[in-house]
Amino acid sequence: MCIRDSCDTIRHNLFSAVARLDYKRLISTMATGKLEGPPFEKNMIEAQRKMLKGLMELASKGQGRPKEFDMVPEEGQCFLLKPIGYLLRLMGDPDWRIYAEAKENFVTGVRIGYDKRMPRTPAVFERKTHWHHYTEDQESGIPQSRSNYTSAQDNVKAIERQFEEEAKEGFMRRVRKQQAEKEYGDSLLIAGLAAIEKSDESFRVIHDGTHGVKVNPKIKLRDQTRSPTIAEGRTVLGENMERGGTHFSLKGDVRSAHRRVKNRRKDHGRQACQLKPPYLWLNQVGTFGIGSAAYWLSLIHI
Repeated sequence: MCIRDSCDTIRHNLFSAVARLDYKRLISTMATGKLEGPPFEKNMIEAQRKMLKGLMELASKGQGRPKEFDMVPEEGQCFLLKPIGYLLRLMGDPDWRIYAEAKENFVTGVRIGYDKRMPRTPAVFERKTHWHHYTEDQESGIPQSRSNYTSAQDNVKAIERQFEEEAKEGFMRRVRKQQAEKEYGDSLLIAGLAAIEKSDESFRVIHDGTHGVKVNPKIKLRDQTRSPTIAEGRTVLGENMERGGTHFSLKGDVRSAHRRVKNRRKDHGRQACQLKPPYLWLNQVGTFGIGSAAYWLSLIHI
């Protein structure tokens, strides 16, 4: 089977599976906020993964480079990174290597950009030409660790429970401060934490990567990311409404979205924080409050 045939077969099978859904009921459930789990049934997902696995392995044999794909997420990840990368390769995507094959990739962990230049992805993003302006106090001088803000100090127990849950998902690890100092030396930077209570009584923990630790001023993104706004949504709806029928839009939210991209171990010390001595919590993934987290999130989802 040639690459083009493989892609056509994949597209046909995926569209056929979606067409069998009761999409009107599904959309209504989503619109009323009553969807409590994944929109697709488990057996449907397993069937499509089995189909993708078979076609990709068949295509790899046709290229003279037989591969076997394990359809299980990599450690500390929720994405099927190696299969995604190979599928993108079949489709001719120029950036397929970043998922698993590049020297620095999503499987092994990507840089936060503190001491290594951020990449350019010209096939996806335009070049960035304007950056946030930091004050001289924020940007210059020796980085210093900071204590937590009052909002975090007042909610240590609740935040610690959240961190323990995140540790189970591979987002964080708890280590003794002495152990972290031995591994990271001068690159160990303990940031101040702030906490914003959410409607479900959990907290959005903000890792201050700017003040004291001076991590963000050292990060310079080279790609300009853009997010659609109400204006773009209105334009898309307007174009479709001209065709008649009923149209509306839905906005979804991915739980812990910024936390879904693994960072290289070398950078974990620059994303350290503390709730109770003598332990530190090290972020192993994209962190809300570190300037490059949103960039890597947008790149892995495109």
